[in-house]
Amino acid sequence: MMDNLSIQAVEKGVHAGYPTDAGSVLLVELDGPRAEVDALTEPVIAVGSEHRMREARVARDDAERLLLWKGRKAAFAAMARSVPPTTSRMA
Repeated sequence: MMDNLSIQAVEKGVHAGYPTDAGSVLLVELDGPRAEVDALTEPVIAVGSEHRMREARVARDDAERLLLWKGRKAAFAAMARSVPPTTSRMA
């Protein structure tokens, strides 16, 4: 899960394709045999819709899936880069 500040920071560096106007993004990855994943996709989207999800995206291929996760994994470092440096003094 990422909030809008995280989305903005990640998109500046990784360009993962997150919607920059979204309040938040939740990544969900289903794992298992193809038939099982296909069967679970719609119920997962339905749960999101019940909770006012604006949009659901399903990765078209492994490259897109990896890019989405690359963005999420880079969020912490991206946030650190977006914060202006501060000076601190030790007393």
